[in-house]
Amino acid sequence: DHRDLHSFPTRRSSDLHDNRADLGRILLTMWGMPREIVDAAARCNQWGYDGPGPADYTDIVLVAQWHATIGGPYNRRRPALEDVPAFRRLGLQSASPELGVKIMEAADHAIDEAESMLVG
Repeated sequence: DHRDLHSFPTRRSSDLHDNRADLGRILLTMWGMPREIVDAAARCNQWGYDGPGPADYTDIVLVAQWHATIGGPYNRRRPALEDVPAFRRLGLQSASPELGVKIMEAADHAIDEAESMLVG
């Protein structure tokens, strides 16, 4: 039962948002999640992340988070699309009408991979 979470004042909600990288890393580590997922959570504030090799979970998290902030209270903190290497790494360089479809396809692929890692 998480009734106490519904009574958080706005300031605490903002604190949770601001510390989500550390909280996510801690919780996912405690839950025994794979390292790739823990690292993605830990980097969720690193808009300039440009990892080595092909796109990874961090790129997917950053693009999804960028997309989720549109029109929300954290919209002002969101950098321009061209300032987020994750878009380029995922082949999403422009804000075309196909962007949402590509994001969903990338997310579906990431979910499939995460499920296969968790199942074994």
